[in-house]
Amino acid sequence: MRLTRRSLVMLAAVAVLAVLNLWGRGGIEVVDTLPVLPAVLSDDVVVVQISTPIEKLRLERESTERGTPGFDRWRIRTPLDFPADSAQLLAVLRTFAEGLPMDAFVDGGNHEDYGVDDQNGLLVELYAAGQDVPTVSVVVGKTAAGPSTFVRIPGAEDVYRADVGGRARYARPAAEWRDRVALEVDIASVVGLTLARGAETLRFTRGPSPGTDAEGKPKAGVWALPGAPFAVDAETIDIAIRTLARIRAAEIHNPDYDAGFDAPAAQATLTLADGTAQVVTLGSRVAEGAAYVRVTGRDEVFRTAPVVARVMTEPAEGFRDRRVLSFEREDVAALAYIDRGLTVVLEQSGDGAAWTITQPPNMDADQKQALLAANTLGSLRAAAIPADTRFDATGSRFEVRFRDGRSVALQLGQAERDAEDRPLVRVRASDREGVYLLRESTLTELRKAFGRG
Repeated sequence: MRLTRRSLVMLAAVAVLAVLNLWGRGGIEVVDTLPVLPAVLSDDVVVVQISTPIEKLRLERESTERGTPGFDRWRIRTPLDFPADSAQLLAVLRTFAEGLPMDAFVDGGNHEDYGVDDQNGLLVELYAAGQDVPTVSVVVGKTAAGPSTFVRIPGAEDVYRADVGGRARYARPAAEWRDRVALEVDIASVVGLTLARGAETLRFTRGPSPGTDAEGKPKAGVWALPGAPFAVDAETIDIAIRTLARIRAAEIHNPDYDAGFDAPAAQATLTLADGTAQVVTLGSRVAEGAAYVRVTGRDEVFRTAPVVARVMTEPAEGFRDRRVLSFEREDVAALAYIDRGLTVVLEQSGDGAAWTITQPPNMDADQKQALLAANTLGSLRAAAIPADTRFDATGSRFEVRFRDGRSVALQLGQAERDAEDRPLVRVRASDREGVYLLRESTLTELRKAFGRG
């Protein structure tokens, strides 16, 4: 078969295109895969080292045996010797737990420009148990754009960007890695609280469990203050124990720091179910926004939040039962608000499905606000207990009228502010002894049901 001239031209064109296609494929640039730091589970790491040519920070687990108490505790070994902040360490370890990919290639050198040179870079190394060679090793440099930081793999020239959490996470002085948790106790294990301040000592004890809950777990016993002329408030005691059972410091000072421990202001003892006790001592030094304490087994002085001092110096009266009113909404016939000669009455229907304003006439009831007012009054608790019983009645009051003919009044007194500058109002209930403090915001919400908000 003889090919025509046209066919020869077409074949030549196809051949040229094939050659060009093959040549073009050979010229395609192949992009290398970015490196990834190896994954290492947090529980596998027993040593963390952060080094510069000047200083090496070494942190170690107190125990390398899983399941022991010391396994979750860390300690600074160099250049100091103190318990370390386990929360800070865990944040670092989580960064490398699943392997850390490089975000982008940056440069093949010029290390000083990125802070990853031998003089300025931070060498971060994570060691597994029994290993002399780090599982993870990376040089952390300057912060890059966004969440990334410039990094370099030791021994290599290339510079990358990677999300290691920022240089500031690793560049902290050794003192800032110290454990700031001064005391941590399982709240459920506390069976007693003793507050000693001067000549006064309050001893709170928890009674036996009254039984089990729906899940079969023992219910907590009732708190008591033997010898007190009033019933104690379980919620207030629980708040005090939660405050003292976990104390975290803003600052840690040396044992000889002058915070008034020669004549301490108070001492709190948490008695645990196993018979042991933890003691918190409050220094007498007064500082705005701070309290200074020492705890069992620690020589340091901890600067903590002022709430710790408030709990430890709370007057006995401050632990009085804070229930102001307590009733079931179904038992209510009507609610009333009296203010300077004006009386607004909300009546509840017999089936409890609706509320009606019966005085004054021609007012519509806000069903949602009426229900909220009834429920709020039915479980009304004080925000605080005043230091004295002074009460200047304003003439304003709420009344709860029950279906069985009983009634109870909540009188409103003078306004004041607490230590946190929150507005409070003194109140007293006609069926209960004592004066209480309610938040002004609570009373504002109650008034809305009566068209006075």
